Amino acid sequence: MTRPVTVPTGIGIRAALRELSDTGGDEILVVDSRRRPVGVFAGERVAAEWCPEGRLTVRVGAAGEESDPEGWPLPVPTPSRVDELTVPIRAQVAAGATIAQACAAMVSAGCARAAVVSSSGRLVGVVTSGAVLTWIARSARQRVGVAGGDA
Repeated sequence: MTRPVTVPTGIGIRAALRELSDTGGDEILVVDSRRRPVGVFAGERVAAEWCPEGRLTVRVGAAGEESDPEGWPLPVPTPSRVDELTVPIRAQVAAGATIAQACAAMVSAGCARAAVVSSSGRLVGVVTSGAVLTWIARSARQRVGVAGGDA
């Protein structure tokens, strides 16, 4: 389980994109005021919204206008809040669930992530199919005694 990058509902798209850029991730979990998971603000959803025909329309901003850290202007946001580009979290498991239970929840929901929630419904972590694969690889490496490298 990893600790997910989270933003509150109602935060602006540009602030969420800055968070995404700062963390180097490709998704952020959106939580309500009680830290319960609401959905996922995913990069591919932003791309689909802003590049509907495969072309990104970018305008050059005026002096002092917000742009990304490298100075590239951001596209004009049609939706203004993350809530408008959030996709539902389809799998959820209780804190303390086994890896097998998390995998079963992801397979059943047909998704690649499961939110891990406390008994009060608060988000405490996330399990992704990639993290499970890494865990399996490390476990297999330890069982055969491979110290590192490609084997």
